[in-house]
Amino acid sequence: LASPTSVSIEKYYNSIVEQEWERLRKCFVESYIVQKYFDLYIKNKSSILDVGGGAGRYSFYLSK
Repeated sequence: LASPTSVSIEKYYNSIVEQEWERLRKCFVESYIVQKYFDLYIKNKSSILDVGGGAGRYSFYLSK
């Protein structure tokens, strides 16, 4: 059963999906650094549980 807090957090993030997607597109330095850390710590054939993947930009990267 979802708490009022988790519902409001979910509503907030659902309302800014496009804004977050665009922010990550423009903040290429952030994306580059995060992807380099992914590459450093997540090895091929790793299993990943992506809980609350936000807009999904990193989820798409990880799925490759």
